[in-house]
Amino acid sequence: MGNPTAIKTIEMSPGLTLDISDPELAQNLTQLNKNHDQVLNLADFPPITANETDASRQNRMREAVVAAMRCSNLFKNSKHYDGMLKFFRSFEENRKGHVTQKICPNLKSDTLFQTSTLGVFLEGGYKGKLSIESLKKHGTLGVGTYDHANGEMVGDGKKLHQVDGHGKAISVPDHLTTPFAVTTHFKADKTLLTKEPLNVEKLQAFFDTHLPQRNIFYAFKITGNFKYLKTRSVPEQKEPYPPFSEVVKTQPTFEFHNQKGTIVGFWTPKSMKGINATGYHFHFITADKKSGGHLLELRSGTQETKIEIDYTCGLRIDLSKNY
Repeated sequence: MGNPTAIKTIEMSPGLTLDISDPELAQNLTQLNKNHDQVLNLADFPPITANETDASRQNRMREAVVAAMRCSNLFKNSKHYDGMLKFFRSFEENRKGHVTQKICPNLKSDTLFQTSTLGVFLEGGYKGKLSIESLKKHGTLGVGTYDHANGEMVGDGKKLHQVDGHGKAISVPDHLTTPFAVTTHFKADKTLLTKEPLNVEKLQAFFDTHLPQRNIFYAFKITGNFKYLKTRSVPEQKEPYPPFSEVVKTQPTFEFHNQKGTIVGFWTPKSMKGINATGYHFHFITADKKSGGHLLELRSGTQETKIEIDYTCGLRIDLSKNY
């Protein structure tokens, strides 16, 4: 990747520029780093891609500082306190106000729906509670599983599909139930076309450069002809249910070559840890809707890949089924 450009200052807001080589600020940030899951060594804050711009790095630095301020009072005795507090308040007002409204102008539709939580599911909460008929009212692009953790859910934006433990996909009937799923009414806010060769890591890095902020959710739909994919699914589990960490040790995997299809998924912020899988999560369905699964590996071909992103600011979690 090479050595990143040294960034000496961060423009936090108009009229407020922090000198990150200042020893006092560096000491405060180092202490904050011990109490927060963020990279706060700002002087050598690493690029996330080889061609990431300084402006993008500065945006991520600002977010790291603001996140750290939520978790510490160390700035109170610092000469930076007044300026940082001014920026922090401005940041929070923007995040809750016009910035979020600009990104998600219609919160009613720009919302993820989720049934149960990831924490409950991972500990063996596999019994279906919510019907597919009810789930579809909240969107048909999504991921999840079915009663008894029977296979992978892949919602392509039109229908919900079930990929079973043999890799076979079917369109699911309304009476089927789910113990854990996330769906949305997908409407792309940004559409991109690329011929860039992509694997899973490069796909995530590509998305990293196109996400306007890190405190909301994003839904994705990727359509193309893929040179290679590897997926997995989970066979139906029997009671007493084992934890999911045991289930995936024997998960069947499936490989695809020169396969047309659709990848769907979400990006979830770190603040949702335990509620949902943080970071990126992708599932795949073939163009003929006959196979797919949870995406493990990917190599795109030289043909054009269509990438759609839906900015999603709201989250509704249904816990009414006594999870």
